[in-house]
Amino acid sequence: MDFRSHWNNEGGSDGCINFTDDDNKGLPECVRRFGIDKLYNKWNTKVSLADFLVIIAEAAIGRVETDNFNFFKNKKFDRS
Repeated sequence: MDFRSHWNNEGGSDGCINFTDDDNKGLPECVRRFGIDKLYNKWNTKVSLADFLVIIAEAAIGRVETDNFNFFKNKKFDRS
């Protein structure tokens, strides 16, 4: 979950979920609180936890984006 800017001067995620790293503080509680650990158990032989978190984050962003689009599409705004 870290962003490493010093790798070959390219930067990017290091693909690691080290729950003891300060950058990931609170992540274990979030994973347990929202049942992500139980959901991941169904997929842990097919995808890494790091990739799984990216997949569900992308799904959540897509859902929120769609919900917000539909919400605002149906609203009439005063343009005066």
